[in-house]
Amino acid sequence: MPLQTANWRVQQRNSASLARSFLLAGTVTSAVCITFISSNQYNEYVLWLVLATVISIFLPLAFTKKYLNFRKLDHFIILSSKSLTIPTSMMKDRTIDLSKIKSLETLHYFNKTKGLLIGLLDGSSEFIDAESFESIVSFDEFKQKLIDYTAQGSRNTSNKNTKKLSIERIKNNYKTTTLITVTISIAYAITAAPGLGEIASKAIEIGALTKSALKFQDSYRITSSFFLHLNLNHLLLNLLCLAVIGRNINILLGKFQFCGLLFGSALFGSLLSLNYSEAKYVIGASGGLMGLLGAYSVICLKYQHSIPGSVSTSAKKVIFVLFLQMASDITIKGVDVFSHVGGFLFGVMYIIVFLNRRQQNRIAAQSTAETIIAIAIGSLYVLGLVYFLFTYLPLASSEMH
Repeated sequence: MPLQTANWRVQQRNSASLARSFLLAGTVTSAVCITFISSNQYNEYVLWLVLATVISIFLPLAFTKKYLNFRKLDHFIILSSKSLTIPTSMMKDRTIDLSKIKSLETLHYFNKTKGLLIGLLDGSSEFIDAESFESIVSFDEFKQKLIDYTAQGSRNTSNKNTKKLSIERIKNNYKTTTLITVTISIAYAITAAPGLGEIASKAIEIGALTKSALKFQDSYRITSSFFLHLNLNHLLLNLLCLAVIGRNINILLGKFQFCGLLFGSALFGSLLSLNYSEAKYVIGASGGLMGLLGAYSVICLKYQHSIPGSVSTSAKKVIFVLFLQMASDITIKGVDVFSHVGGFLFGVMYIIVFLNRRQQNRIAAQSTAETIIAIAIGSLYVLGLVYFLFTYLPLASSEMH
């Protein structure tokens, strides 16, 4: 029996988006003005200042005009047996081929349905806001029809990459990444020089990775150096990477494999750095984060058609990020390339070795041995940090007095 075309009227509630647009424009303009004025060279850059101000004002006004014109007409989400058409206020209507859909996930905040996330085979995704519908009943009707239409399309196609689709609730478990983030932040607060602008030199001398770590009495440096960061920029950049990539890896692999991957990558990167790097001191979580990036790259390329849209990205974006990382490692002075390369290679090998024989829909499965190894290596890093703090704090306290 042929499927009927269905449509749902779109409700426009974008006042918050307009407010954010104007707020962003005002913030950018203010930041530019303050930067030029504080430099005492604003006379030389007055043309650029005017240009930045005009752009910051013009873009929100142009968005407002287009949005108001969009509201004058009725717009509909249209679902047919082969495609889904979604109206947009700033660009052309988005049309999605149902055969390209790989996952459908409901997104909830505080037990309230926020919308539907549609994952596509190319790694991109489309979010359908539940508030765009006239009622939650209309949204539920749309969701169920999309499930039925996509499922029937999957049965009618011979595409080998097509998977059985189901609605799933996105499960964000931030406990692991939050705990690591808090630990790194506390370590920085303890070891930072007055003003928190950069780490104290004594902390680097005692806790950083250096050639003396090859001696048994200094082996704690291999793990303690992971929690130390040079300055606020270094700290915030690594925490941002942990939040973005770590969230996806944590959902995909589970907390034990996540910890095993993160700390295993950091350990391998540190060992490679000890053997080949000429740097006197090495600190930071970058080696472990590069392992997460390496693993995520393999997952997005190898398991793209299986992982849900909430934790996937396109191959083009992965390659672009890898290019930027490589360029920064080569051009930025002071970066320990060996710890980055070691961490990245470990992440790649970890995923290939441990996940190669698993079914794609059981990517998060883990053996008892893997869990024990993850707990053991995580414990080593915690013990290394504790030993460092017990060594550093008395010395730092005596210097203050």
